Amino acid sequence: MSTVNIYVKKQLRLDTLTIPQRKMYDIGVAGLESIKQRVAKAYGTTDSPAAPLKSESWKRIKKSKGLKPIRDLHGTGMMWPEKGGKRKPKLKNVGHLMDQLSVRKVSDNRAYISEPTTRAGRVKARRNRDMLGFSFSNKAAIIRAVQVYIGEIKGKIIKTISRGQK
Repeated sequence: MSTVNIYVKKQLRLDTLTIPQRKMYDIGVAGLESIKQRVAKAYGTTDSPAAPLKSESWKRIKKSKGLKPIRDLHGTGMMWPEKGGKRKPKLKNVGHLMDQLSVRKVSDNRAYISEPTTRAGRVKARRNRDMLGFSFSNKAAIIRAVQVYIGEIKGKIIKTISRGQK
């Protein structure tokens, strides 16, 4: 059982996967999409509403960018550089945390959802790790994806022959 990197030099490569690895990729993507949908509704890993934003400044920043002032891990996509320079710091575009999460590695029986690729994304992911875990609804979505996969291969593996048929 070997682990295969899905992304090679920032390019998605699915052509080198075996059939079980491809199915594990599909199951991992189903789990990741269910996490993204839950977090977009500002729900935590207990499938209940997440804690509200503590800082009034974050509420104000999100409102000014046309976003909902809730803890949905969807920020402005901008980051302020570290202070200390003589010039006024400029905002740096770092993208959104939820867009950076992806299935990066697979094996025959495991899919790995990796940390974001940017430093700012990793910091945000680690600070909000309680929202990025699997909830009961996420586990149910993964089980549904596995059931679809089993339903697909069941017809190929099991053949029922009744008496009188050859």
